[in-house]
Amino acid sequence: MADQVCERCGGTATVTVAAVRSNRRGGERPPATEPRYCRACARMVGVPVPDRSEGPAVITEPEPPTWSDIGHHLAQYEHILREESGLRDHVVSMARQLLRLSKLLPGPMPSAVAGAFARIGVSETKRD
Repeated sequence: MADQVCERCGGTATVTVAAVRSNRRGGERPPATEPRYCRACARMVGVPVPDRSEGPAVITEPEPPTWSDIGHHLAQYEHILREESGLRDHVVSMARQLLRLSKLLPGPMPSAVAGAFARIGVSETKRD
């Protein structure tokens, strides 16, 4: 758009005011005849222009899991095994992945969590 000119001040136009048209017939759309403005002039004529000075949105990483989170997942896995025994291989596979993740958590594994892993059939001594 560097070669576009603002219709109000003659500066470089970076905002195009357009209406969305239907293209149901699949034909070519006519060339754009929408007005073009610089950001300042677009604001003056009432075009909503987002403020770019804020910078990119900050994306934060999710919080690492806790032993409580691990225990909650294992309880759900046990529930699935009671309700859908045909999913045993899949649930055991997910529990193995959870066991690998739990090795990254600080502190020793709580006995309740170790018991849940054992009830599902996954232990640290078994090879993945």
